[in-house]
Amino acid sequence: MATRRRKLRDLIRSGQTYWLMDLYDEALAQFNRAIELDPGNARAIAHRGEIYREMDRYDEALADLSRAIDGLTPPQVTCPGRAPQRASTCTHPDGRPGPRATSLRPQA
Repeated sequence: MATRRRKLRDLIRSGQTYWLMDLYDEALAQFNRAIELDPGNARAIAHRGEIYREMDRYDEALADLSRAIDGLTPPQVTCPGRAPQRASTCTHPDGRPGPRATSLRPQA
């Protein structure tokens, strides 16, 4: 178990190093390997989403960043006027979905 955690940590650090050097393809490869090792790792998913955003790959960025946020959401939250529930099911009183990112495209 410790070896797996160490490998995951090393992959994320390596990806961050490539990212800082603007070597996006190499960084993506490292984060992809980290996500293969731990598919629910919000940190690796968020970093990959940020790289996609910097590469103007907005749909992939939005998907990863939303997935990372969902991975960090506490299992139970209290929505206004409702009993505690999963955050992803929280809605406004009129039934509209609760606030979340809908676009990462730059504003014109």
